[in-house]
Amino acid sequence: MTTSIYLVKALDNYPYNMEECFESLNYALSYDENNAVGLCLMGKVQAELFRNIPLAIEYFEQALAADLSYAETYRHYMNVLIATEQLEKAKAFLNFSKGKIPYRKAELLLFEALILEREHKWKKALKVLGKALGNAYSECMIEEIDRVKSRIERKNK
Repeated sequence: MTTSIYLVKALDNYPYNMEECFESLNYALSYDENNAVGLCLMGKVQAELFRNIPLAIEYFEQALAADLSYAETYRHYMNVLIATEQLEKAKAFLNFSKGKIPYRKAELLLFEALILEREHKWKKALKVLGKALGNAYSECMIEEIDRVKSRIERKNK
């Protein structure tokens, strides 16, 4: 129960009060060092705040080892892999993810398109985005797909 209280505080403070977030997160992980939510958030903090990518990846991998069903880890880990152009690792992780979080098909297709974009395969990326749009069931996901599609279309000219 104590872990949950500190995790709620950490999540509530992220990203607006990073001092409180980080303090609560450290407390949460001291109570349960294998908590996937805490490990994932620590990975985000390491990647976004401290720009410590190797440590962020380590936290994401620990979060996955702790709980493969916590879907947020997949998104943040994949974002870091793509942003740091670890594309082969991202492709392998994407294939792994398809069997673990099939209910987030639109998001997985979006990641596939982002990998293709990094590889300058814009026509393939646009085709995958069409599939992603067909599998998107939230306004937020549709808007994100539209933003990526617009950017890739500009590159494809």
